[in-house]
Amino acid sequence: MESTIETIQNPDGNIQRFQIVTGFAWKDIKLAHAPFSGAYVGQLAQLYRVAIIPKAPEECGHLVFFHVPEGMDTSAMPATIGGVTYYDPNANLAAWIESGDPESLRFLSQLEKRGYVDTADGKGGGVRPMPVSGRFGFVSDLKGHQLACNAHFFLMDTYDAQSPYDLFGTPYGMTVEGGRMVLPPLHHRPALAVDKDGVHIIHPELKDVAMVIDGVTYRHGVNCTFYERPDTEQTPAAKGSALMVADGRVVASKQGGRVRVPMGGFVIQVPGHVSLMNPAVSCRTKNSYQFALQVGPAMMVEGNMAAGFDGCPFCHYGKMSPFPPTVYPLSWETGRAGRMVLGNDQAGNPVLVWAEAAGALGYEKGKESCGCSLSEMASFCQKLGLVNAINLDGGGSSQICYQGSRLLHLKDRTAENKEAERPVPGILTIG
Repeated sequence: MESTIETIQNPDGNIQRFQIVTGFAWKDIKLAHAPFSGAYVGQLAQLYRVAIIPKAPEECGHLVFFHVPEGMDTSAMPATIGGVTYYDPNANLAAWIESGDPESLRFLSQLEKRGYVDTADGKGGGVRPMPVSGRFGFVSDLKGHQLACNAHFFLMDTYDAQSPYDLFGTPYGMTVEGGRMVLPPLHHRPALAVDKDGVHIIHPELKDVAMVIDGVTYRHGVNCTFYERPDTEQTPAAKGSALMVADGRVVASKQGGRVRVPMGGFVIQVPGHVSLMNPAVSCRTKNSYQFALQVGPAMMVEGNMAAGFDGCPFCHYGKMSPFPPTVYPLSWETGRAGRMVLGNDQAGNPVLVWAEAAGALGYEKGKESCGCSLSEMASFCQKLGLVNAINLDGGGSSQICYQGSRLLHLKDRTAENKEAERPVPGILTIG
């Protein structure tokens, strides 16, 4: 495996710095997540205080970030609230707090004593529970790998979570490792997929995947209906059972319809009554992909440079139900940020690219990388000779730990302008 750093001097006086990693095979890429720590709750709250709340302080009131650790006694929590039965303790506690039951605050105080609660305040009113998924972790905490980097989009912003079923840190998008589909397609995004015929940019759809829950196989249009964002914000009235699915499991269920669709998941509406013993969900598909990752948008498609958000219809603000990232309309041409790209060269081998972006605090033009727009990243991918390439999660999530070290700088900073690593749920590892 080989890593190189390339710096581009722009006419406007800005510089752009890229790390390019080559010399590995698709079969070498593994999926992982770092061990969860209560410190990530505080890290997320800190990110809100420094970077997110200042963008729209009136949109945020008193935000309470929390995580219910594994092994904690949750018998005090009512499993069913407002007709919804919860299978995830974090979603359960969020709904309990929203119900106004004072007993929920006593339970929250127990979490606070154990270091699993932090808060952040905007100028808005009200209290909002912010449940944090146990999938969060630092890329740098994964030791013993030649390379580790972030990958998936995940729920992180207040607009990303519109229901108790939405846990901050939930990864989403089709993910295939070693021929097994770990997460299903969502949101009509493009994906980079590898099969026996090579590497392709595909457009997978949720309705084409069967879901197996408690030994029962659910197929859209056969024995159930799938609802996903951005098409549907709330399911229609219906008889039977609604199963709210996210991150490979049923998070909650409700008899009847009229439920909010999770931002990072979907709803299975079943005509009959469903009583779950095991909320785990497995995916079944006829496709024989060995590796796939759905993030997007595409940067290169069969040797042609992408020219816009084709394949990501919701990126066009106002065209569908409110859905991230439409709350932050981004210019394809000028919106510079940290970027991560995974693609293939002419021989079909994988290539990983990180475009560094400095934090806004203390930025020095010409000394720190300004990041790049999607248009500039597509041009750089073309310059590298990539045939297909997909944009991975960028911004403050972007990073590559190569042989135990970061060779470029993180975008997120503390109030003292020190680099602050952002916890992420989906991590690609090599070696």
